[in-house]
Amino acid sequence: MNDFSQRIAQLSPAQLQELRQRLKRRETAPANSEANITARPQRSNVTPQSFAQRRLWILDKLQPGNPAYNIPQPMRFRGQLDVNVFARVLNEIVRRHESLRTRFSSTNEGPVQIVEPFSQFALPLVDLTHLPQDEREQAARKLGNQDAQQPFDLSQAPLWRAQLLRLAEEDHVLLFT
Repeated sequence: MNDFSQRIAQLSPAQLQELRQRLKRRETAPANSEANITARPQRSNVTPQSFAQRRLWILDKLQPGNPAYNIPQPMRFRGQLDVNVFARVLNEIVRRHESLRTRFSSTNEGPVQIVEPFSQFALPLVDLTHLPQDEREQAARKLGNQDAQQPFDLSQAPLWRAQLLRLAEEDHVLLFT
């Protein structure tokens, strides 16, 4: 007798009945049960803030427009870059991740996070190739510093920004804050 048969033989009558019911439900389930696995649960788009979100919200109420908590993340891409494909990938990431579509608001119950429906993000492309080569890096740093100092309005989604800088045909910098 194999291990599986032994385990079934050790089930109580109630457990055996539950197993039969589950197997019967599985037989009658639609063939495309994968849709059931990947479907997101239906829930409200308004939920209480996490502790970290509430902390940032309070700090923003104390000092509106303070960019001290901005997290700039410049990323360099060397080699061929299809800007349209890159923008579509970024949009797909935003579509899949609710945190990238979240904003904060106040209600009678206190501060909440609100997940906005997905809408296409247009990735701005700043072409710096018209500048002399030695000035491109300097211009990219300046744009990155300016972007990092721009405050966010926490009541407006998204709570991130991105722009792509083209320094050369095969040299790009993504400014992500």
